[in-house]
Amino acid sequence: MLKISDLRKIEEFDRKIREVLGPDSLPEYTVEPIPSGVPILLLYERGALSAVFTKGALAGGQDVTRNVKTILSVPLNLHSILAGKEPPARLEVWGTVYAERNAVKADIGYESMTDMVSASLIGADVRDTARFPLNMFCHGAEQEFELSRYIGASSHFEVMLMLQDWGFRVNKPHIRLCSGITDVIQAIRTVEERKESSYDLAGAVVQLNLLAQRSAVEAASVLKGVIQYEIKPPQGG
Repeated sequence: MLKISDLRKIEEFDRKIREVLGPDSLPEYTVEPIPSGVPILLLYERGALSAVFTKGALAGGQDVTRNVKTILSVPLNLHSILAGKEPPARLEVWGTVYAERNAVKADIGYESMTDMVSASLIGADVRDTARFPLNMFCHGAEQEFELSRYIGASSHFEVMLMLQDWGFRVNKPHIRLCSGITDVIQAIRTVEERKESSYDLAGAVVQLNLLAQRSAVEAASVLKGVIQYEIKPPQGG
């Protein structure tokens, strides 16, 4: 996933998407805060968690299956609670492992919360991982267009609701639906100003909400329908 730290790049991202979709298009987006932590990809086969790997350029591809299974907010088995539509035979979901501030001692012994999460997850003894107050938010699924057809949905937001129904922890109260780039920029600024957040923020993920639009963009260009805005750390801290 492309990561940027300049709001003008978000505007450029929207401009390129509209160029692909056509001049009369109005892309719809979701904007969601991303905690500081370790991005992961979870693989479920026949509803059971079978493998978990870290994502990202710095430490991607690390097998953290046994460690992640100690995190209480990560479902080990998926079942529909309300919708009655069970998950497909194979499902890949991505999210972020993080720690709540109020669950960690003031002096954590690491330069950042992300460093603490990384140390407690990657290469750690599972007994040590289990002692850390780790949590997880799900942000979406791989191949969402195909998944949306399976569940009878048309948008990323609807997919997120289904993931929640299957047992995943999603940050639904803070997922904002945006009808255009102006709303997207405002939503990102709102994330940046979230002083009351219970966790350190890495930034915000912006996703094309209508999955038909996302599929069309990705089929016709090198663009992806997802981009992450990174919050710059405060100077001198």
